[in-house]
Amino acid sequence: MASKAAVVDFSKILSSGLGKETTAQLVSFRKRHDDAKRALTALKALPASVDLSHYKSVLKDVVAQAEKILSGFKPVSYDVDAQIKALDSFEAKAVSQAEESAVKLEAELKDLKATLSNIEEARPFDQLTSEDVVAARPEIGKTVEEMVKKGKWSLPGYAEKFGTDDGASFVPRFGRRTSVSAESLTPAYPKAGQEREQARENRAQAPKTENQNQRIRAAVGSNLLFRNLDTEQYNDVLEAMKEVKVESGDVVIKQGDQGDYFYVVESGTLDVYVLQPGATAGDADDLGEKVLSYGPGSSFGELALMYMQPRAASIKATSACTLWALDRLTFRSILVESNYHRRSLYNQLLQHVPLLTHLSEAERLRVSDAIELETFEPGAVVVKEGSEGNHFYVVVNGVAEVHKEGNNEPISTLVRGSYFGELALLNNTTRAATVSAPANEQLQVAKLDASAFTRLLGPLTDIMRDHAREHYGPAAVSAPQAAPNAEGEAPPSSIPEAGDPLSQ
Repeated sequence: MASKAAVVDFSKILSSGLGKETTAQLVSFRKRHDDAKRALTALKALPASVDLSHYKSVLKDVVAQAEKILSGFKPVSYDVDAQIKALDSFEAKAVSQAEESAVKLEAELKDLKATLSNIEEARPFDQLTSEDVVAARPEIGKTVEEMVKKGKWSLPGYAEKFGTDDGASFVPRFGRRTSVSAESLTPAYPKAGQEREQARENRAQAPKTENQNQRIRAAVGSNLLFRNLDTEQYNDVLEAMKEVKVESGDVVIKQGDQGDYFYVVESGTLDVYVLQPGATAGDADDLGEKVLSYGPGSSFGELALMYMQPRAASIKATSACTLWALDRLTFRSILVESNYHRRSLYNQLLQHVPLLTHLSEAERLRVSDAIELETFEPGAVVVKEGSEGNHFYVVVNGVAEVHKEGNNEPISTLVRGSYFGELALLNNTTRAATVSAPANEQLQVAKLDASAFTRLLGPLTDIMRDHAREHYGPAAVSAPQAAPNAEGEAPPSSIPEAGDPLSQ
């Protein structure tokens, strides 16, 4: 308890003349002091006892629940040996299944590799042999043998043009590698000095407007049979197509009939019908189930140009139609004539290449079958220094200029009959020089890809290496035969490019 001397007399202080701000602060302090005293007095009046009975009741329930849970808990025992045995059994089964899957996958992979090999080794149609056809379709062999007995496979003039082993008329002999012929055909090969236009004149030509030609080109442009024709073959095919008029209701082709013509629709509409295998037509007009419709710009019957196979469907006009038709004999004669013409032209060109004079006539003809002609505009680059080499080239027309990096002027020129690009293929190196057409004239070259180069010019490898040693020194061919890396790129090399006389 504070003594009287310690009691603050606020009235006296406030009347002592203090400033307003100080007086206000003292009044506020006094008020807080009085409030604190009242709160303290109230706390002293509160009882200090705790009702423990309430908490005992609550805690008793919690403890009882915990005892109940604890008494009800029963630990589970596990048979570890049984578990290990089950895991071992599962592992053994999984390993067995994995081994079986591996065997199946290996067998499938082997089949896929065999299929891929067959695809890669497959030859174009015109290079197939009778053995290939008979192996794939034995029934064709029987049909051909019957036709041979009837004399339908004799080709007049074949022996005079190409020769035979025994002087007899050409007849496909199964068991020998002879070219496939789909039917009796006497090709009108151009004779020596005869122009290609003369061969064209021997075939009937159907005049067409430029608009009609454009529509036919649009219809056949994406067709697989016409996609690989050269420009002359393509034009010959267009010229040979004949106009055919059909009325509504006319059956243009009938399922099961022998196919002879390929058609392009210029105007009108047609429906396609298929009679399912085993089904029998109720009458002559029953063509089967409608599966498709054709309109202007459509084409059909292309298989008839290549094979003597029955039609796989019937096609009936549903309105008056104008069609353009091409028969099989004309199509095949165009291919035969143009291929013979091209082969003869290439063979004449190759006869002027000194390197190829070491080949036999038959070997040179095989090269002429494999080469491609390519024309480069003035200034165009044929091969670039440092690039990967994948073709061998022979100059056919014009002059090729050889450049090395850092030289503005050509270091050499290559004339008709000169070749280049062989060392990049022989040594698996990159191009050591840039070869291009001159700035003022075109350059025409014949090229062989790497696989054809190895296959057809293998006998000339030593000659080309000797040529390189003579012109460029031993270092040109003494480098190790480095294989391309994983990305298919040849490693860099400083070996001079070209058996292309770079120093001529």
